[in-house]
Amino acid sequence: MRVEGAYAPAATVLEHLKEVDFVAVVGPTAAGKSTLIARAQAVDPSLHEVMNNTSRAPRPGERPGVDFNFKRRSEMEAEIAAHQYAQVVVHPTGDLYGTKAEDYSPEGVALMPVLASAVPVFRSLPFKRCRVVYVLPPTYDVWMQRV
Repeated sequence: MRVEGAYAPAATVLEHLKEVDFVAVVGPTAAGKSTLIARAQAVDPSLHEVMNNTSRAPRPGERPGVDFNFKRRSEMEAEIAAHQYAQVVVHPTGDLYGTKAEDYSPEGVALMPVLASAVPVFRSLPFKRCRVVYVLPPTYDVWMQRV
């Protein structure tokens, strides 16, 4: 199932996004995106992380409903066919990732770690406001240690 280019959200999903103030937190693997989001949320309770849905199995240490909403592939495919997602990505492994309208809180600011290649998709969505923050590791050596 290839959905990246041909996927279009339902009108109700797009309508919901018009109420959302969204910030995409972009950076390479191990740059500190999730750490930055967690620390920002600790300081400002009006910030809400967008929960991704995925068809892949949880990795060691990941918790359903905390790290991702883990779903059966068939369930996600049915929701994609019904255009219930704001955006959908097919990972090179074939796993599906996507966010539903209800994953974006209209209260405060919705934050989400985003791949740089997906920024144009998010910018094309009708958010009330869409901003992009780029995160870089402090040094190359620190980055290599994290990776």
